[in-house]
Amino acid sequence: MAEIGQRTQGPAWARPSSARLVATVVIFELASGLPFGVVNELVPVWLRERGVDLGTLGVLSLLGLPWTFKALWAPLVDRYFGLRVWMMAGLATVVACLLVLAALVSPVSVPLDLVVLTLLVLAMGSATQDIAIDGYIANAVPPEQHGRANGVRVAAYRAAMALAGGGAVVVGDRYGWDYGFLSLALFGALLLPGLWTAPRAPAPPSDSLRVWLRALYGWVGDPAATALIFLALVYKLGDAAIAPMVKPFWLDMGMSASEVGMFSTTFGAALTAVGALAGGELITRIGLYRAFLPLALVQALSNLAYTGAALWPGVQTVYGASVVESLSAGLGTAALMAAFTRGATGAQAATRFAILAAVAGLTRVLAGAVSGFGADSFGYAGWFTLTVALALPGLLVGPYVCKKLS
Repeated sequence: MAEIGQRTQGPAWARPSSARLVATVVIFELASGLPFGVVNELVPVWLRERGVDLGTLGVLSLLGLPWTFKALWAPLVDRYFGLRVWMMAGLATVVACLLVLAALVSPVSVPLDLVVLTLLVLAMGSATQDIAIDGYIANAVPPEQHGRANGVRVAAYRAAMALAGGGAVVVGDRYGWDYGFLSLALFGALLLPGLWTAPRAPAPPSDSLRVWLRALYGWVGDPAATALIFLALVYKLGDAAIAPMVKPFWLDMGMSASEVGMFSTTFGAALTAVGALAGGELITRIGLYRAFLPLALVQALSNLAYTGAALWPGVQTVYGASVVESLSAGLGTAALMAAFTRGATGAQAATRFAILAAVAGLTRVLAGAVSGFGADSFGYAGWFTLTVALALPGLLVGPYVCKKLS
């Protein structure tokens, strides 16, 4: 008898080979990172260039709420229709929204209400796609490969974010923002066949909904899962508080949108990918428990590089801060993703991962929403310094959580 809530399927279900698994993970994460990059990387640059104030840009972080609350409909994804169907539907929604955004671009004014509505639908489709992707990977990747596989995940995800927040920003700045959105829509459409031809996922569970929910409640109440959920809440607090202000800071330091796109986003994403791969390899070699604290500490302290850039502004200091922040973000994210994968593996993987990611997203949305007001009140240097203190809870609780998971 299968474990309660576990996806089951006949002999056709088996983990794909290592090479195919890596290729599948890359395709999935490109599809996942693209819409997130649009909301968090491309749109702030586009709107800031059009004169939207910092407070409004900070409030627009609330567009991340679908990623925060995706656990509410994760059981539907886990139980009905199959994961590939949800992936395809989510990505198709994202592509359609990108086409709408291209049509909404105006050289004179931005219809902000329609833009926000379109971005909200895009985020809903992306969040639904992410639920299915996370559940698939949590069950497909063997435990001994969690560190390395999650390094690849973060690298591919950041590559897609670089395309959205880097390549598309350059295209938009030089040729028109409508072309920027159209190029991303084309890229998303090209990924659809890759989602459909991925190795078949395990079938939805046959347990009754009551039995399934009882098993989920038991997991949430387990001490290890409870500690992991708390870690998800506090681990990225410092990063979430600084991220929405990084690109406005670049623009306010006199950098062009193209410079932001090429260096801060594109080159930054490459460095984050390098950091993620290095962090994942370290976790694979020495274990999550021993690797977690050094990786988290580097992530927390990296925000001070932007403090230095704000106190001593200049092209070299701003570029240097971007290098430090991007590389350390990959190191820290690899540790968190490995913890999530280990904690979600098994029954109800999509819903478990969605709960963890949603809690982490809540931190990102709430901290991001006040970031503009924080930068206005304390100045860039003061706010960037304060974000380091916000990272302390994650440093304190992380090693305990990793020990519980080992």
